[in-house]
Amino acid sequence: MIIIYKGYLKGNGKHAASKFKDGAKLLSYHTARTNDSYVGVLDDEYVMVDIDDMGEAETLLDIVEDKDICCSILETTNGMHFYFRGYDLTANKIKWYSNIGIKCDYKLGIKNTVDPLKIDGETRTWIRKVKQHEPMPPWLYPYNKKNPNLNNLSEGDGRNDKLFTYILKMQSQGMAKKDIKETISIINHYILDEPVEKSELDIILRDEAFLKESFFIKGAFQHEKFGDYLINEHHICKIANVLHIYQDGVYSDDPEDIEGAMIKHIPALKRMQRQETLYYLQLKAKEKVFSSTKYVPVKNGVFNLETWQLQDFSPEIIVKNKIPVAYIKDAYYEVTDKTFDKLAVNDKKIRAILEEILGYILFRRNEFAATFILTGDGWKIILSENHP
Repeated sequence: MIIIYKGYLKGNGKHAASKFKDGAKLLSYHTARTNDSYVGVLDDEYVMVDIDDMGEAETLLDIVEDKDICCSILETTNGMHFYFRGYDLTANKIKWYSNIGIKCDYKLGIKNTVDPLKIDGETRTWIRKVKQHEPMPPWLYPYNKKNPNLNNLSEGDGRNDKLFTYILKMQSQGMAKKDIKETISIINHYILDEPVEKSELDIILRDEAFLKESFFIKGAFQHEKFGDYLINEHHICKIANVLHIYQDGVYSDDPEDIEGAMIKHIPALKRMQRQETLYYLQLKAKEKVFSSTKYVPVKNGVFNLETWQLQDFSPEIIVKNKIPVAYIKDAYYEVTDKTFDKLAVNDKKIRAILEEILGYILFRRNEFAATFILTGDGWKIILSENHP
């Protein structure tokens, strides 16, 4: 059993034998599995990517395994189903080509998608089961119903020009630069009949290939496409309904930082165009919440108070403040050591409290509701717990 379903229904071949509405009449797994046919009703948070061509399904399987992407995979009669938790789609998309050119059906949990798991006594086989599912990667999102014809490209038939043009098409859809680069790299390695050499690929993916003019159509500024691009490229989101942009490892709520990002991409962007983009961002950006206080951003990364390890900055760690000092493992400074002893009058208990005070101020909020008060009368230290 894999927990990606709201529940189950008796099947009729590949279909549900009864209609599902508002969670009514759903069966448990143990009840449903006794039927000759049964289906799972996909949970709202999941998307199923259905590939009906076994060759293309095996290609995607290779990509998923090589990149170690956490998703469950079910083998079907003609291909495979790939399951991800998290997506930005609002409707099913049938017979669309993905960004890497593989033809897919995208079926959403919010649309009460039924998934045939046992058909006329034959139970489908799970190729892969995972407990934690990753979101659907950007390179797998639907691109167009028209075949981009990427798989038959080889040297001498305009392959490089086709990839250049494809970069601009993806960018015009608001795709982030890093995601476009990953998409093109996947296409080159897994999809093309004849991949280009790494040196050629580096030329194709050079920064100059990402033209800003793609946000203008016949001279008209496309603020919604530019807004989508900014959201993806700079991880713009809302925290407590206030726009934030990811910069230097932390999130900033300064509107000038967001406008500065706009000017960086399009220096000649007019004030009115910036304002309409800001308004679009306010409507489109997703609401997020701060990450756990175990994460403490410092100058050279994010220190994890649980693992006691320094990790790389990541937009997935949502914090606003950074300590402008680098963390250096096992660092020692004699002057600091002696100064602490002097302040504590060589009392180990007092020194431990002083170190606790300095450690506590690294927390991003008043985690333990405690207040420290130092007075000058013989270095009396008062620890007040549960202080409002």
